[in-house]
Amino acid sequence: MKNIKRLEDVYEEQVINRGKEYVDNVASCIKIGDYLCSEVHGTYAYKTKVHLITLKGECSCPYEYNCKHAVATYLYHEKGKSSNADEFLNYLKTLQKDDLIEIIKTILPEHPELIKKQVFRKKTNFQSFVDDFIHNFSEDEIENINENIDCLNFEQLLKLLKYIDGAFDSLNEKLTDQQDTYNNYDDEDDPLSDLIYTARKELITKINSPDQLILVLKQECAVEEIIENGEKFFRFKDVIKQYFGKEEYFHFLLNCKNPDLTEIKDTMPQDAQHYFLLLSRENPSLSEKLATYLNNADLKFINAYQHMDANEIITHFDRFSDLENKYVVQPQRIVTILSTKKHIMEDIAKRLFTKEHFGEYSQKNIKFLLRNLNDQEFILKNIDFQAEFPKVNEAIRRLQELGYATKSIFKRKELIEGKHWTHVVEILHSVRKSFGDKFAKEFILANKDTFSTSSTLKHNLKKEGILIQKSKGELTVEVVKWQ
Repeated sequence: MKNIKRLEDVYEEQVINRGKEYVDNVASCIKIGDYLCSEVHGTYAYKTKVHLITLKGECSCPYEYNCKHAVATYLYHEKGKSSNADEFLNYLKTLQKDDLIEIIKTILPEHPELIKKQVFRKKTNFQSFVDDFIHNFSEDEIENINENIDCLNFEQLLKLLKYIDGAFDSLNEKLTDQQDTYNNYDDEDDPLSDLIYTARKELITKINSPDQLILVLKQECAVEEIIENGEKFFRFKDVIKQYFGKEEYFHFLLNCKNPDLTEIKDTMPQDAQHYFLLLSRENPSLSEKLATYLNNADLKFINAYQHMDANEIITHFDRFSDLENKYVVQPQRIVTILSTKKHIMEDIAKRLFTKEHFGEYSQKNIKFLLRNLNDQEFILKNIDFQAEFPKVNEAIRRLQELGYATKSIFKRKELIEGKHWTHVVEILHSVRKSFGDKFAKEFILANKDTFSTSSTLKHNLKKEGILIQKSKGELTVEVVKWQ
């Protein structure tokens, strides 16, 4: 389908698939100019906006950008289910004043915020706006502006941000004095920082000329937002280049749809892996082109990682250690991707099968890695015996297959120490099954501190035919033969 093909240039495959499932959750959708505006029901009712040219989405959900709700909105529109607000607006132009008032009357009961916004617009005067804000400064005033931020014009927003930036500490102190509940807000959670964030997001939507952009760049009040919205400002890239540092400009280019690859190469910092990871997630088409153009093994590995390409991961696996150390890739995901193959080279399996990650892997992942390992001592060295027993047991089974005398493993104290009684029962069951009742008794006596303290454990072992008693400080064990 044409729409799916277009979406793949902007959204991850998983996000598109989830979006398809959410089409029926679109409660309303209208087209206004080049935008789709919708309400999509999920955990909450989310406000979603999709640009019809770039297909990039904004949403009130935690994901914020290019989410499943945006995909659902676009697909809903493609099915012809959206309403055309442009046609409605043209119709309104033909009506008389009284007819317009009647329509507004029907809308207001469900949208009282329109009245609040109109009142805000009416009382807001550019000449006195900042002065009024200073004079009436309070958390309530901040909330009021936050709710009506779209009512402010470019000049008002720029002036507001300039003032807050210059008086941030004193304003925070004023908030502290105004209410006792204002205690040690984090920079990203306090009311004032929330206002800055909202104002910056709104400001960049109102930049329509190079002159406006220059004013913002000189004030350095929305650099991150400009970078994140690279495609919107791509036509002004020559202006941006004059004000951005080399790494900032590199990051900006990565957020553009079709930037000059030579420019990216010339501005790329030495450690660009984290940028590459974001690029692979958010702009896979550009990521693939750039990897080929640069012949960059890091980016090729990251693309393979993001798109779950096992063969490419194997081809460029020499980059794994460096990328893992920089927290760019996760070994758990790597193993999951590679497990789509029957076998991998043992040296790759060894680099992944480590004591450090043993407990983080799923049982299925551990089983896959062990299938590709033949070195008994290596396996034994890299078992985390404090991990869940089913995982440890996979390693024990593999060692048995390789001819290792696994009875010695059950003499390790760390195998059982600190385990919940349910896990202890599971371990003892395995011991009894593998080595018989006599060794099971020896196992209990060797770990008498564990088996003598829990009445719940003893009660449940009794059901298994194992009677444990403590008399005169001595532990006695009777193991009844299984039927």
